[in-house]
Amino acid sequence: MVNILLSQNLSYYQQAAQVLKQKGIVTGDTKGNLNLDKPLKRSEISKMVIILLGKKHLADFYANQKRSSLKDVKTNYWALGYIETAKAIGLISGYTDGTFKPEQYLKVEELTAIVVRALGVKESELKGKWPLNYIQKAYYMNIFYGIESEIDVGKLVTRGQTAAILYNGFLNENLKAAKPVGLEIIDLQTLKITFDKQLSSIVKSDFSFDGGLSVVDAKFADSSKKVVEIKTSAQQEGKEYTLFYKGQATTLKFVAKPMLFSFAEDIKIESLKEVDLKFTKSISKSLQDNLPIKIYVNGKEVTDVKKIISSDFKTVSIIFPNRLNQTDKLMVEISNLLSETGQSLSITKELTVIDATQPKVVDFRLINSKV
Repeated sequence: MVNILLSQNLSYYQQAAQVLKQKGIVTGDTKGNLNLDKPLKRSEISKMVIILLGKKHLADFYANQKRSSLKDVKTNYWALGYIETAKAIGLISGYTDGTFKPEQYLKVEELTAIVVRALGVKESELKGKWPLNYIQKAYYMNIFYGIESEIDVGKLVTRGQTAAILYNGFLNENLKAAKPVGLEIIDLQTLKITFDKQLSSIVKSDFSFDGGLSVVDAKFADSSKKVVEIKTSAQQEGKEYTLFYKGQATTLKFVAKPMLFSFAEDIKIESLKEVDLKFTKSISKSLQDNLPIKIYVNGKEVTDVKKIISSDFKTVSIIFPNRLNQTDKLMVEISNLLSETGQSLSITKELTVIDATQPKVVDFRLINSKV
């Protein structure tokens, strides 16, 4: 007795089978019946997938060769060309005893593996063990759409289920998930990922990278909903990273840009006695006792300032012996300051002293007045 999982979903099967029939993938029996509730043979799926892939010419070539690489597929067998083509392009391999069993009915997991391979997925990309590795991938690719509840490993697959799976995998454009197709580096913590179609929403956990790089935030970059801006943890200069989307490695890779050694932000005077110089990179420790930084106030060099380096070597605090005056002209001159990565910085900055900590009148209202 044939063990088939019966379907409650004939309408979706019929829709899928009708599309396949129109494209010449299925023809039915001599009476034109598609027999959607019947099982499918291994030889039949070989023909259907090869035609879907547009490789019938290759099947004709193998058929004309009249040679079989499988013990139980005769040279005059009707599906010889399709089977040999499927084997040649890596969709099938046959059994360990050298047979293919072309007349044997197909199981759910066997069909799934053939379709997933036909859609370009390599076994090395799959996680887990057979057959769940292929089943999980198929769910991710929406191959089982409309028949999810019917997928049961070990059961024979019906022609109707096969029609739905082939339609979902190859022909239903609405089910094809958006794919990342472009990557633009903005800075050492910002990337823009472009997709081939619009996304309905963004889930930060869908994005990840190798090499210990984590995703801090993800949001749409514009109204097209096809470009996603990603904030990452600090990238390591010169290191290559690969983008993973929904747990799967993509072909998108990038090498983190070298960061320029410069001021991390505009110089701000937080008090009239201290100025903090913040840099984009750590200063070379070899310079900590002799920093090549000169300070001028109103055109005169101030030599008795204290220069204190932060623990991360990215900030130099300049402490003045006497308070500066509002509107004093301050000049910072840096000559060949080295970063820990060997980059050199020479720059001169001028600014007017304004005490950022001093209270300012920002609003004035007359509450009461007597004359």
